[in-house]
Amino acid sequence: MKPGKYFVSHAYADRVLREGFERKSKEVFVNLAGEFVPLDVAIDPDHDPVEQLRKTLPSEIQLFLFPPIEVSPWDFVSNPLIEAILACDGVIVLSGGKSEQSFWVGFERGYALRAGKPVYVFDPPSKQISQVYLDPDAPLQLPLSVHSFGHGASDIMNGIISFMATERFFDQFPDRGGWQQALNTIEKGGYLVVFISNMHLERIYQHVANIPLRYGRNRVMLALVDECVVPESYNPNLVIRLYVPEMTSQVSSNSIDDLIVRLYWMIFRNVRGGSTD
Repeated sequence: MKPGKYFVSHAYADRVLREGFERKSKEVFVNLAGEFVPLDVAIDPDHDPVEQLRKTLPSEIQLFLFPPIEVSPWDFVSNPLIEAILACDGVIVLSGGKSEQSFWVGFERGYALRAGKPVYVFDPPSKQISQVYLDPDAPLQLPLSVHSFGHGASDIMNGIISFMATERFFDQFPDRGGWQQALNTIEKGGYLVVFISNMHLERIYQHVANIPLRYGRNRVMLALVDECVVPESYNPNLVIRLYVPEMTSQVSSNSIDDLIVRLYWMIFRNVRGGSTD
């Protein structure tokens, strides 16, 4: 492992507290007197996995811990997390415990691998560190397809896909054919992102409603490129609003980062289940 700053990917529920301290939330701790204390005071340095990792590494390795994420993937502003991963020299993932089932840990690990960052796994019981590599059969290697409906939606879609590939190392959209090709992608076990504008809402909802149930409608993400009113019957977790009316540019990098996280979440839930801890 080369010297540098490494992002520690872990579930905060796996942090071990000293005797007499209690966890109120991911980042709120109290002592026996009910007084709030910072995390570094509450942590048990002899048993906490992050502290064990710190003691295992040489001094030229600096650990970076992203603040706890207290909200769901569809409520989280993803830009700071993605930029924090890209700013580090690598990622170290804690194995076992809640970290093993955490969506955020899976996302950080998978995204870092696709960004070309070295990724290591630390096993607290054995204190062993091993490097992992991108698995060609990983969930996000499943087919992903895109389709667009509406004036300007296609141009916006192409711009977003280009940004995701060049700036976010997310080049996952080989299929850009017609609607039947999009359905074929879903039938093969893949996923679909549909970029739509308000003037074609009714048309796209008819298309989505007609997707055979055996394909799985929970594999279709709607990306709204302008002001659209989504029917209440549609799963809001499968809708991403890319349009930011107060901005001079129609789509922000924040919105694109949110789309990447939502795609990971959609695939993670379909493949593994799991939690957002």
